[in-house]
Amino acid sequence: MIGNDWDEILKDEMNKDYFKELINFVNNEYKTKTIYPKKCDIFNAFRFTSYKDVKVVILGQDPYHGENQAEGLSFSVKNCVRKPPSLQNIFKEMVTDLNVPYPETNSLVPWSKEGVLLLNTVLTVEEKKPASHKDKGWEQFTDSVITKLNENTFFDKFISKDKNKSYYKNVYKSYKNIASQFESNRILNISGEYHYLYKCSECKTLDGFSKFKSRLFWIVCGYGERPTYALITSLEIILIFAIIYLFTGISIGGRLINYRLSWFSILEKKIILVDFLESLYFSLVTFTTVGYGDIIPTGTSIILSSIEMILGVTMVGIWTATLARKITR
Repeated sequence: MIGNDWDEILKDEMNKDYFKELINFVNNEYKTKTIYPKKCDIFNAFRFTSYKDVKVVILGQDPYHGENQAEGLSFSVKNCVRKPPSLQNIFKEMVTDLNVPYPETNSLVPWSKEGVLLLNTVLTVEEKKPASHKDKGWEQFTDSVITKLNENTFFDKFISKDKNKSYYKNVYKSYKNIASQFESNRILNISGEYHYLYKCSECKTLDGFSKFKSRLFWIVCGYGERPTYALITSLEIILIFAIIYLFTGISIGGRLINYRLSWFSILEKKIILVDFLESLYFSLVTFTTVGYGDIIPTGTSIILSSIEMILGVTMVGIWTATLARKITR
């Protein structure tokens, strides 16, 4: 349909039911009405800029709806017609910001061949009826295109030798602004990564309890962006409590495990290992709130097991929420 690497990349998307219904709708529209751009030009944005060559994406809304204007690229019109106001504004900004001559051409085909993907959110429109093909399925299709491009995105990181608080303050503000821009454009995966960089940089500017809270948030779930951090923290909690239970006491079938430090030089390593595994098992079922009841905490372990249970419920919730957040993007 397109004739380059986009065919393979968008193959699954184009086989979905919504896209087939969209194409049927568009075909019927071309048969009964005047639709722009020409049918053969609908996918020009992809045809002129292959996936591997995309350097910049410029998003428009829908094609120009006047005669002989639309050519399948956002903001671009054929040279035989007058420049629309939106294209005039783009050229004026170029002259002002870049100090370049005002372009004489109307067509942006040369841009697209240099790696600028000129993509409209909606790829077709009825003559003199802007947004007439809105909510027909094009938005879902172009969203998937942006998602595919996200997979190839490089994350920039600021590098400086002078890494003081003032430096990190400027850096985290920059990361925060970048994250907000990506979020406003619904590019949530990239927004999340820049949010993570923003929070990491912000932490370096904090002091006292605020810094402690920030570091704790990073350890527990990577500022809501690293579900593996929650899993690792959970395993560490289970291991730490397993060691503590050896000294605070647990009862297994009437046999009490309640170590003293001096015992390690007396007891066989095999016995210590067996007792540790029993303690680890108790810590695991307590953390996950399964609580089979075959091992009973004694003394201080009763309070500690309650604390571990609360931590377990909290960490499972944090891990689930963080994982769901990443998956649903």
